Amino acid sequence: MMNRRLSLFLQELSYMLQLAQEVAKESPHLADFLSEGAGDPGVERLIQGFALLASRVRYKIEDDFPEYWLGMMMRIWPQALRPLPPTSLVQFSSTGENHLGATTLPAGTPVFAGEGEQKMRFETCCPLHIEPLTVINRQLNTTAEYSEITLTLCYSGNTSEWRSRPLHFFLGRDREQAAQLALWLDFYLCDIKLRTQGETIKLRNSYPVSALWGTERQVFILPTKENLPSSILQLMTEYYYLPHVHDFVTIDIKQNHPSVKLNADRTFELILRFEGNLELTDITQTFLLDCVPVRHLEPMTSVEIPVNKGKNDYKIPLEPTQQLFSLDHVYTLTEPKLERGQPYCYLPIEKITPTAHFQPDAEFLYYYQLNTDCDILQHTQHQLHFFDCYGQPANNLLPQSIFCQFTGYHSQAVDLDIGEINRSGENATGLKVSNITPVSACYPPMIEKKSSWSLISYFAGSPWIIFNTLSLQDFLKIFDFSPDQVLSRRIQAHINGIVQLENIPMDRLDKGVPVRGHQLILTLNPDCYVNQGEMYQFSLVVMRLMTSFISMGAFLMMKVIDARTGEVLWDFQDMMFGLRAYM
Repeated sequence: MMNRRLSLFLQELSYMLQLAQEVAKESPHLADFLSEGAGDPGVERLIQGFALLASRVRYKIEDDFPEYWLGMMMRIWPQALRPLPPTSLVQFSSTGENHLGATTLPAGTPVFAGEGEQKMRFETCCPLHIEPLTVINRQLNTTAEYSEITLTLCYSGNTSEWRSRPLHFFLGRDREQAAQLALWLDFYLCDIKLRTQGETIKLRNSYPVSALWGTERQVFILPTKENLPSSILQLMTEYYYLPHVHDFVTIDIKQNHPSVKLNADRTFELILRFEGNLELTDITQTFLLDCVPVRHLEPMTSVEIPVNKGKNDYKIPLEPTQQLFSLDHVYTLTEPKLERGQPYCYLPIEKITPTAHFQPDAEFLYYYQLNTDCDILQHTQHQLHFFDCYGQPANNLLPQSIFCQFTGYHSQAVDLDIGEINRSGENATGLKVSNITPVSACYPPMIEKKSSWSLISYFAGSPWIIFNTLSLQDFLKIFDFSPDQVLSRRIQAHINGIVQLENIPMDRLDKGVPVRGHQLILTLNPDCYVNQGEMYQFSLVVMRLMTSFISMGAFLMMKVIDARTGEVLWDFQDMMFGLRAYM
């Protein structure tokens, strides 16, 4: 995908070549130098050089004032300024014949790929509770009226009963099949049964819950500030660009059966009965236990950056394979046994205040701002800009060396295939690990090639502006920033599938208190989606996104209608409350 700098250069070059042809027509004696195909290398270099200079001027004029929007975006939604690192999904299992019993791996548990200098560190994105259970068989029985999925689980613990805990199943790496299963588990499940010791027991209040509804397994894969209402927008980014990380479902039978008696072979069965014919051919790679998403992010430190007076911007040097995700800290390295002086302090620009110059030692306080850009050769550049306590460019920095601590990743991690993340860390003693999905590709920041002002304007808009067909389509186009044309076409197809969005104001009683809400009626064209499961997941993600545009005291409900038949496909009756603060 062509970046902005290259596009402007080609525009200016085309204009200069057209202008040269016009001059050649008016001045025939210059035709040998300026006409098309003349091939004079000196003239060509001159035209290209002038086009390059002119494109740089245009780029500066049309840069949308990053001095303003960078700071605003860091406060509103910093993830929009960051790239998407490599992610995958791993599965843990016991290393020996005897299971270690139940254990919990905390979030951030390291797993590794490669050895020595090629070693790359991944970390788990959420806690993972591992029960001594294994799904040893999966059966699908269908008729015209109903379908049944039977899961046979084997207990390898050292007790005669299994003490029930919530089970988190990964629906499989086949994305279309996982989406279809998520739909049927949410809308077509009649009941769930437990079969053990020749007895079949119907379980009440144990229905599976999809992670996309916001269960404990619906976690943000990328680091985010949970108190930001805009952080829910990350769900749409991860849905498209990290497609394997939210296809989880949770089944909790603890309320019905705190403990489960086992068969003689230490097994029991869970039976999921659906209304209708579930058209799936092979479910052997579905309903996987002990799976968790992982991301490749590591703490890194830049090489020494010399600072001089009279200059306020510096390039952050990175190794060829290093990619910067977020800048954590800028500091100076004080050599030992040197005479102590006044320490200089560097803070992120978000911490500057109008009264910063009144602070003690304000003259030794500087603020930095990271500006990520792409040069004309498609190379990502990270520039560090310094400001004084008045918010002006700092041209009086003390000559010294600074270092940058940042969170980053290695670009070669995307080349890892299934099974190559296979080394566990100290926290996972007695467990082996393997990634069951390929490592996802790296993507640039979502606003690297787009204006951020459109995104900021949506954050400032009211629901009456956003809850509109064209407004919703324009808003979702912000998430189409992939250089992958196949993925881009898929996102565009989903957006084009939105036929109409209608907003109906309504009221409800919540614990005896009247609250104001919105009933959204979303009409979709099913031809724009691979199957109904994909259309269902898209609808659910859109509904959750809309909560970022209403206040905390308001709620949201939604119906989804088939544009071809006019039939109500899904009626989301559960109220979702807004995330936007009153002030």
